[in-house]
Amino acid sequence: MSIEEYFDANGFRSKDETGKSWTELGEMFQLTDEAARSRMRRHWAAKAARQEHLVLRSEWQAQGKGGEVIILRSYRNQPELTQLTKEDIEEVTLKHMVLRDEVELVPRDNAMVAELEVHAIGDVHIGMCSEDNQFHLHWNLEELYKRADKVVDFIRDQDAVQCLVFGGDICDGQHSRTTRGLKGSSGHQLPQSLGDKEQIDESCRFITYLLDKFSARCRQVRCLFVCNSNHGGILDYAVGRIMEAVCPHRYPGRVHWQNQLAFMECREFGNHLLAVTHGYDEQYLMRSWPRFLGKEHERFVEKVMRMHPGNGKNRLLLRFDLHQYTDVRYDYFRDIVCPAFSNPSSWVSLNFGSDYKGGYVKLHLGESNITKELIEF
Repeated sequence: MSIEEYFDANGFRSKDETGKSWTELGEMFQLTDEAARSRMRRHWAAKAARQEHLVLRSEWQAQGKGGEVIILRSYRNQPELTQLTKEDIEEVTLKHMVLRDEVELVPRDNAMVAELEVHAIGDVHIGMCSEDNQFHLHWNLEELYKRADKVVDFIRDQDAVQCLVFGGDICDGQHSRTTRGLKGSSGHQLPQSLGDKEQIDESCRFITYLLDKFSARCRQVRCLFVCNSNHGGILDYAVGRIMEAVCPHRYPGRVHWQNQLAFMECREFGNHLLAVTHGYDEQYLMRSWPRFLGKEHERFVEKVMRMHPGNGKNRLLLRFDLHQYTDVRYDYFRDIVCPAFSNPSSWVSLNFGSDYKGGYVKLHLGESNITKELIEF
């Protein structure tokens, strides 16, 4: 019998209930007092994890004091996996489809203005597991809304049209796997802290939280929502469709919502042409675009831009997915890789040593010039 089995068989929940000291307990099982204490501490932690529906992620052997071989374990939260249904999506839609009446809207005229502020927010990863991040970075709803408030604080010009670009991966994954685009869950394992429906619901709540504040302060708000991404995938698509239905009812005449299903699309704003992509379309691409584009990528972007009838003077590519920031000028366009809005997941932290806390890019598009800010958390 081991010391763990001795405690469990007798129903002992602490050392005091045994009536013995750690030294005496250790002698019973040929252990030092410290080894006995450590083994029971790990045993109780594992029992508590099972009671909280945590799932064993990995275990490994290590050498303890006195040469003892011990087993260390890490756990992850495993939410209940339920099949996402059409009824779930409709339920979330009705939940958020309410008129904005708790905050007084500032009266604005409907005249179009030349100025445009773009808030490029990508890789939000709502529902991402980050509980064992190597650098003690935590990603939860509390942190999410702290960062949302910072986005609102960086509205510089309330008379400018505000454009929120959601660049993909607002959700983290489906059924604890990456979603691989609009096809549904088929990628590698990826544990989440929220189930499918919860990710969709919380994503809509996050977006409406931003839009409530933006629409109360600003003349006009436009939203471009990239649906096709390698983590958000079909869940992001559901969020986009829900918000497309919600906005006309919740913000009548004030918020314009547009979903982007294609890998890359162009939009014209005055003298500016913006091409937007998440940067990963696994239906056609085997891997994401690199941080610095090769010649084949340059030619592809140039062809897409030339196909757009406007083809503005200032040509800008906004892309996401790489969780880092880059601003490079190529021959035909300027390429801005936007950082992740979230901090790194546990997996990224452990495998790539990333301690970057996240951020987003904000652009001000004037009549002929572009100014840029990198906001980091």
